[in-house]
Amino acid sequence: MKFENTNPLIGSYEGATGVKTGWTDAAGYCLVASAERDDIELTAVVLGARSTDARRDDAESLLDWGFKHSVPFELASAEETAALVAVGDYLDVTVPAVVAESASAVLFDLDGPVTRHIDVRTVVPAPVQAGQRLGTVSVTQNGRLVAQVPVVAARSVAAPSATDSVGIWLKRLWRTVSGEPLQAEYVAVM
Repeated sequence: MKFENTNPLIGSYEGATGVKTGWTDAAGYCLVASAERDDIELTAVVLGARSTDARRDDAESLLDWGFKHSVPFELASAEETAALVAVGDYLDVTVPAVVAESASAVLFDLDGPVTRHIDVRTVVPAPVQAGQRLGTVSVTQNGRLVAQVPVVAARSVAAPSATDSVGIWLKRLWRTVSGEPLQAEYVAVM
């Protein structure tokens, strides 16, 4: 089966996928054009062009500009350590808090800087299970939320035994008197 197409971008513009041409006396030459490159899909709308060549040129310019400023951005990598979280039932034990899954997005580079904010618990009680949610990494661009990714415990930490608990209590009592820290410190890594 053969279809006729009046979209001049199809077959001549890299990644062109459609969409619709049009013309009326009031609207002039119009074109809704779409294209895809490297998993980036864009749509351009041209209204009121003076000729078919002008609408093609305008659509190409719009799509070129869009592809130039649409940038793939890695927001977070799976297994990236966000923090070392203190396990409160122990004196000097921490558990790595890691990003649960990779996240990426195509961002418009002229929309401003991209920032990551980590909201992770500073202390967690034992037992801790590997994969237990400890917080979130939020990614924003110019104040607009782009993505949120869970942060989880990288490994399990068992609750201290009764004997260990007595020893920890005695050491904590001594540390209270001597002014030493009563538990491990939270350490932000990201």
